[in-house]
Amino acid sequence: MDLALEFKEKGVGELADAVTDGKVVATIRNDLSRSTHTVTGYSVKTGKKMWTVKDEGWLECTRTSPIVCQTTVYEEGDRTVTDASILTLSSGKTVALKVGPNGKFVFAGTHEDIAYFLTWEGTEDIHMTGFDKTGAPVADKNLKISAPKSTVKHGVKADMSGPYASVRTEDESGVYVAGRNGYGPLPVTGPCIAVRDGAVCQVEGGIVGVHPNSKEAWRIDTSVTVVPSSVISELTLAKAEKLLQGALSNSVGTASGPTDDHKPEASETPSPSPSPSPSTRPSPSASGTSPSGKASRPSPSGSRASHSSNPSSRPSRMPTPDETATSQARPGEENYLVSLASGPGLVKRTDGGNLVFPGGGVVSLGTSSLVDFDVRHSIAVVNAKQRAASRGEASGPAVLSSTLADRRGKVLANLGADKANRILANASGGDILKPFTFAWQGDTLVFVDAVNGVVGVYTEK
Repeated sequence: MDLALEFKEKGVGELADAVTDGKVVATIRNDLSRSTHTVTGYSVKTGKKMWTVKDEGWLECTRTSPIVCQTTVYEEGDRTVTDASILTLSSGKTVALKVGPNGKFVFAGTHEDIAYFLTWEGTEDIHMTGFDKTGAPVADKNLKISAPKSTVKHGVKADMSGPYASVRTEDESGVYVAGRNGYGPLPVTGPCIAVRDGAVCQVEGGIVGVHPNSKEAWRIDTSVTVVPSSVISELTLAKAEKLLQGALSNSVGTASGPTDDHKPEASETPSPSPSPSPSTRPSPSASGTSPSGKASRPSPSGSRASHSSNPSSRPSRMPTPDETATSQARPGEENYLVSLASGPGLVKRTDGGNLVFPGGGVVSLGTSSLVDFDVRHSIAVVNAKQRAASRGEASGPAVLSSTLADRRGKVLANLGADKANRILANASGGDILKPFTFAWQGDTLVFVDAVNGVVGVYTEK
C-alpha cells in the first residue's frame, strides 16, 4: 500500500468518518450539541481543500457508488433518518432524493450507479424505488408488503448485494432483483450474497440459493452466516451449494475454482452509526501518535512499524444478520460465507476470540468483540470493540478500532491494548471512541483517527 495523503483536520464538531473516490476525500464532522454537520472535500493528490458544505442534522454517508448520505436525529433515545441525498465528491454538491418523510423509507443499497430505497409514503404497501445520480426515480416496484404503521420502530430492514436485495419486515420478507425489477416472497432472515447466476441468502436455520426470478433453487441446513454486501462473481449457485455442504464437515475452507485475487465492487456496507452521545471526545491519552509525537502513520504494507505487535488488542461488533443460525455450530463459534481476495470461502470465529482465515491464518480478538470484517483484498480489515465497565447509570465507554492483517493472519497495524485502555480510562460513560479505524472503498483504504482528527488515504500498489 502507498500512502497518498495524510492530514490532521481541525473544525467544528467531531470527525465522524471520511469517504473517497480515489481523487477526492471528504471528511464528515458532526456537531452533536448543535445537531449540525460539516462535510469538506480535499484533493487526494495535493491535499488542497476544494469545498465545504454545512447543514442541519448529523450525517452518515456510505462507501458506495453513488455515495448516499442520510441525515439523522435522535429524539428520546430513538434514531430517525430525516432525509437522504447523493453526494458528488468532485464538486461537493448534493442532490436530495424524494424518498418520503421521516420514518417512511429505508436505504437498501446501490447497484450500477442506482441508489435503492424501500419507501411507503402515501401507500398501503412498501415499494422498492431506485434513483439515479441526478435524483430522478428510475425504478419502482410494489413489493406488496404491508407498510408499517409506526414511523420510529418500524422493523423494516434491507441489505443489497449486487442486484439482489433481501427485504425483511416483522411479518414478511422476500428478495428483490434490480435490472428485471422483480420481487418474490422468501423467508429470508438476513442478507444475501450475489453470485454469478443468482444469490445465496440467510434463512432461519440455514441458507437458500435463489434464482434471478427470486425462486428458491436449493436449501441447506447449516450454521454458516452470510456476511452482508459481499459479491462473489466467480461463484455459481451449484458451487455455492457444494461449498456449504462441505462446511457441514469442515468449518473452514475455500471453494474450488479461481484463486486469482478478486477485486469486487466497492463495499455497500454503511459505516457504523454515530452514538447519540459525544462519540469522539478527545482525551489526553488518546494520542494517536507515533513515538516521535507526530501524527500516526499506520503501515498497511508492513514496511513501517505497526502500532502494536500484539494482535490481541482489538475493539467491537460483528457482521450479524437479523437472526444468526446456530443449528450446527459449536458453542461460541460462527462460520461466515465471504468473498476473499483469493475467491469465495469460509471464515470462522472461534469461541476463544480468534478469526480464522482459509489456509490457517489467525487474527486474535483478545477480549474485544467482533464488529465486522472485510477480507476481499490482500489486506484484511477487522473491526472490533473494547468496552469498559459501566459508570453509574451510563453504559461503559467503548473503543472501536481496526486491525489490518494479511491473508496469513499476520497483524500489520492495530491500536494496541495498552493505548485502548488508556483511552478508555479517560473517557466518559456512554462514549464510543474511534481512534484507529480503516475501511476499504474500492481499491482505496481510508484511515480515520476520529479522536485526533487525522485522515489517511492509501492506494494499492
